Order: sequence, then C-alpha cells, then structure tokens
Amino acid sequence: MRFLTNPLPWLILLLSAVSCRAALKCGGKDVTAPVDRGAEIKLQEFVNDGHQPWRMDSESVAAEELIRLEYPDTRTSVTQVKLKRVTGSRTRAVYAWRKADGTRSYRIEVERPSWLLPTAKRYEWMIWVPVRAVLTECVVTQ
Repeated sequence: MRFLTNPLPWLILLLSAVSCRAALKCGGKDVTAPVDRGAEIKLQEFVNDGHQPWRMDSESVAAEELIRLEYPDTRTSVTQVKLKRVTGSRTRAVYAWRKADGTRSYRIEVERPSWLLPTAKRYEWMIWVPVRAVLTECVVTQ
C-alpha cells in the first residue's frame, strides 16, 4: 500500500518504460536548387538598379530559400521567418530553422560568389545566393 501514498516512483518508472520503447528516427537530404549564374547576374543587375535591396542581406536570402522549400504556396514574407545564424563571414553564412513540432529542420547556406563582383561593382553591393539546403525530417518510431 506504500505505492498509493507516494505514486511518484511508479510514475517515473512508467514514463521511462514508455520513452524507452519510442525512438526518434531522423534522416537528411540535400534539397539544394542549382545555381543559375546567368539568372543571378541578372538579379544582381536588378538589385543594382535599386530593386529588392533585401537580397544584400544574408538572413533575408536564407529566409526566402526556406519559404521556397517549406511554404511554397503561401504569401509568407522573409520578415516573418526567424532563422538561427550558425556561422557567418563576409562571403558565407549558414542558417538553421526548426519547425515548432521538431519534425523538420533546414540548414541553409548562402554565399556572395566572387563571380558577381564585376556586376555588383562593389563588394558591399553584392547579393547573397543560396548554395546549399539540407532538410532533416524526424519521425517517432516504436
């Protein structure tokens, strides 16, 4: 009858038994879109003309890539997506994002490719280009 007065040990035992049987299985896949240099050069010229200045911001470009991959049929704005910066330098940045329920995450890498410098004229005016995206999906298995 002692277990009735203090059910905590039984509850811990029960929860650990349940959690031991369930496992999280995760797998990653590369979902990178190929870089079209011609299109990126035209986009750089477009930005040079004063359009879409947000393309000179690494986080905004990574957010746009996430929207393309995760929310393609919505009107989600780059300002609505919150990314975590993993690493960054003047020419390369990596961002991570995880879905609230933990089942999907992305790691998105953006770069300022050197071949855009002649079109941009100045390093500070170069746009960021998504160069790699990795999707990790997790499922609970029994």
